Amino acid sequence: MICVTNRETSPFFNLALEEYCLKDFDDDFFILYRNDRSVICGKHQNPYAEINYPYVKKNNIIVARRLSGGGTVYHDRGNLNYSFITNGLEGDLVNFRKYTRPVLDLLKKLNVNARLRGKSDLVINGRKFSGNAVHVSGRRVIHHGTLLFSTDLSELKISLIDRSSVYSGKWVRSIPSEVTNIGEHLEKRIDVAGFCDMFMEHVIQTIPGCRIFEMSEKDVRMIEDLAARKYSRWDWNFGYSPGYEVEKVLNTGDGLLKILISVKNGIISKAETSGEISGRKGNDPLGKLLVKVPHEEKAIAKVLARNYGMQPDDPFIRGISESLF
Repeated sequence: MICVTNRETSPFFNLALEEYCLKDFDDDFFILYRNDRSVICGKHQNPYAEINYPYVKKNNIIVARRLSGGGTVYHDRGNLNYSFITNGLEGDLVNFRKYTRPVLDLLKKLNVNARLRGKSDLVINGRKFSGNAVHVSGRRVIHHGTLLFSTDLSELKISLIDRSSVYSGKWVRSIPSEVTNIGEHLEKRIDVAGFCDMFMEHVIQTIPGCRIFEMSEKDVRMIEDLAARKYSRWDWNFGYSPGYEVEKVLNTGDGLLKILISVKNGIISKAETSGEISGRKGNDPLGKLLVKVPHEEKAIAKVLARNYGMQPDDPFIRGISESLF
C-alpha cells in the first residue's frame, strides 16, 4: 500500500488527488490530508439547500463537491481526512467496518472508547466525530472519512444550517448529528498534526507492504490540472446538482415580488413571478429574463443589469440576485 501525507490544504487539490490515485494507478493507497475552511457536499446533493449559503459566501468558506455520495461535511485544519483507495472484486468493494477499523484501533490505543454507529458514522459517547462515504469505480473503491480533532464546532454548526425548506427536489439529504472533537477525549494533549503522524505510523505498522510515497512534479501538475478542470468549477460544485425548485419572496424596494424557479443541470429552465417591479423599465419581464441563465449570482446579476441598464453591483440588481438563493 502506498502511503501519502499530503500537506496541500486546498480542498479542490485534495479531491482531485483522490480521483487521480483512483484512476491513474493500480496500487492501493492510504492518504491523509487537511483542508482549509470548506463545506464538502456529496455527489448527489444540492449545496444551496444543504449549507448556510449566505453565511458561507460572506465568510469565504469554500464549497466543493466530492465523488462519493452521502451528506455534507464541514472541514477546517482541525479536521483530518483519511482515504483508502483499494482494489477488489465487483460487488464486494464497500466495507465500512473494514476501513473504519484502523481509526477505532488507533483510538483504542489512546484509551478512547469509539465505535461504529449505523452504517458509516464513528462516535464517542454517542457523539459523531467521523462521517464516511465511498465511491466505486470498476474494481477500485475510494473509502474516505472525516476525523474531527480540533475543529471549530460553532463554525461547523452555523455553516451546515439546513435550508431545504426553501428548496424542493430529489437530492440526498444530510442527516444532522451531535458532534465532538477527538482531542477533547485524549488523556495526553496532542495537536492535529501529531495525531496525523500517529495515524500514519499506525497504518504502516499494521498493514503489510506499506511504503511512503512522495508526489513528483508531474503528479502535482496532473492533480492541479484536474482540480482546475473539474473540482474548482461552478459547473461541478453547483451545476451538477439534481433538478430542484426554489420559491422566494423578494423585497425589491418597490414592493414584494414572488418568484418560483425550476433548475435543471444548474440552469434555470422555468421562472414564474407574481407581483411587479414598479418604476423599473426593462426590455423583458423578470420571469422570461431568467430562463436559460445559470442559477449563479454573477450570471443572474449580469443579465438583470443588462436588462435594466444598470451595473451588476447596483444595490437593486444585487438585492434581487442575492435573494434567489
